Amino acid sequence: MSVLRYLDVVQENIKLEETQELADELAAIFSLATERRIIIPKTQALRIEGSQGVTFIAYGAAVDRRLHGPAPENLETTIHDLLSKFAGLPPEARPVLGAAAKLHHSAVEIFENDLRAAYLLLVAGIELLSREFGSPPSGWCDWEGSEAWEKTFEATALSEEQRSAVRSQLMIDKQLRLKATFREYASTRLPESFWDEPWESWIHTYN
Repeated sequence: MSVLRYLDVVQENIKLEETQELADELAAIFSLATERRIIIPKTQALRIEGSQGVTFIAYGAAVDRRLHGPAPENLETTIHDLLSKFAGLPPEARPVLGAAAKLHHSAVEIFENDLRAAYLLLVAGIELLSREFGSPPSGWCDWEGSEAWEKTFEATALSEEQRSAVRSQLMIDKQLRLKATFREYASTRLPESFWDEPWESWIHTYN
């Protein structure tokens, strides 16, 4: 681990957006120069009135303050229940759920510094689940390119056996109706009890 210190200019009115932009630009330049992973903490230097010391207050995106809250009650029981559910899954379902869980964790790790990337990770996790546990179409007629190929079959006078072979080959790696499958899965799989859960917004103040 290495620590690099840079001096900041004292200003009466510091705009947080400008401070964050400066930190992001410095991190980008340092990463290019060093070819290393450079992290600059998102902090704001503050001095309490009457004090000679400087305190650094962390800040970041506050899209889900629940993530900053204390650990919930009965955590040990919750973890045991979750592990038992994973262990009881069919072997073929575990890799998909594991990948989705890791995408969720990655989003939680970076959401304060890069909200857009965190959102994309969450979308990727839901897409994984929708393709595995949703109801994606798989028929030839469900593919938007099938009509053009049928015209090609007619123009070249292929036999039905030849057409069937070409259809099978074309459909091997097709992911059909990605958006529709995603929307259907994400909008219908939430239990009704989800809407009754209390929203927790934890705000830690400086004492």
